[in-house]
Amino acid sequence: MTPDDRLKPRFEPPPWEAEAFERLHREQAKELAAEELERALQALRQESGGQASSAAETMQDTPLPVVGLAQDEVALTYRSAGGEISRVPEAHIEAMLAALKAEEAPAAKAGLTLIYSTVAFLATMGTFVVIAAFVLFAKTKPAGGSASVLTSLASMVMLLTGGGLMAGAVVLFRKHQE
Repeated sequence: MTPDDRLKPRFEPPPWEAEAFERLHREQAKELAAEELERALQALRQESGGQASSAAETMQDTPLPVVGLAQDEVALTYRSAGGEISRVPEAHIEAMLAALKAEEAPAAKAGLTLIYSTVAFLATMGTFVVIAAFVLFAKTKPAGGSASVLTSLASMVMLLTGGGLMAGAVVLFRKHQE
């Protein structure tokens, strides 16, 4: 699997903007419900010849809960200047979110220096520990009995620790590059 084949995480708004998005969804749902109510009342007026106009006026003053609307439907609708409700394509929403992400401030230069110096430190220490593990294993004498087993075990632990340090450096570098 190449890095291009991996699924990209969907952009989530920052926590301080989450309430604004939720409030926008609620307002859009109320507008959509009011528009549906208006259409239903218009159809009822046409059928009954205007007898339901007083009942319709009293119903317009009471707020109605939104029933039967999925969150995706609410998020993809908007009211134009003429009053009709239109759908926004998903690609358009993704493009707007990508534009918002592009407007975010890039990482500070001090942060980049810290990340790269940490990667260099982890890689250097990992390499040093792996080399020390190989030297320790090479100096182990096979006729030593339990001491040779203990030395071999210590060199294996050092090898795994050095490998972990180098893997941490690689993960930090790749995570920063995404």
